[in-house]
Amino acid sequence: MKTLAEYVTEILRERGYEVEIVSDLELLASRGADGSTRIYLDNLAGDLARIESAAERDEKIEWFLRSLETGESATLVVLVKSDEWLESLPEQQASVVRRPIAADMHAVLARDEGERFSFVLDSDDEIGEDPFAAGVEGVLAIADPLEMCGDALKMLNCGGDYEASMLLADHVWDVMADHVDGDVIAAAPARDLLFVTGADDAAGLSQMEAAIRRVFDEEFSYRISRAMLRRKDGGWVVERVV
Repeated sequence: MKTLAEYVTEILRERGYEVEIVSDLELLASRGADGSTRIYLDNLAGDLARIESAAERDEKIEWFLRSLETGESATLVVLVKSDEWLESLPEQQASVVRRPIAADMHAVLARDEGERFSFVLDSDDEIGEDPFAAGVEGVLAIADPLEMCGDALKMLNCGGDYEASMLLADHVWDVMADHVDGDVIAAAPARDLLFVTGADDAAGLSQMEAAIRRVFDEEFSYRISRAMLRRKDGGWVVERVV
């Protein structure tokens, strides 16, 4: 039986796209002179898992494919990516708009098009004067409300796509400073994981290190960085790398 990535790849190739399967839930597609676009299938896979009717599944896939071609409802957002991810980009996307955060982590501008992200390039002249601030505003507008759980080690959740992006939302960290012992220490080992503890909380620090190791040992999807970051002067500095 074909995987979802193989099935979508076959359809896209029939429609004139060149497609590379990056993983079971990620494709790299291009057509003509439009450049390459990374297509993430995790949201589609989750939707399909809840649909029993074959006809409804086919309709959902077709809607997804139409959204790829129309780029409807695109919102400027900011994602967190690693040095390794930047080095893996094809030549056409090497000039993605980015800004360093700390360690091997970068804020990268993208457009959320509903079922995929497309990345903003330096050549794009429509991103405005302060695109990263606009990207954070976009994240806050479309992410789920932020929720916190946990004790010594806290986890922040906002729907699964933008947890790491919350590193760039300054007001979040002003609030979190009142919930931890000592300076805020944060880690975003994957796109959908954001851990927080205090610099004076030995148990929280130990649990954070263990959580980061698990993400990389078990090869979670969309891994970013092993770095633990300390909040300082309105930004982030490296606390340690696990």
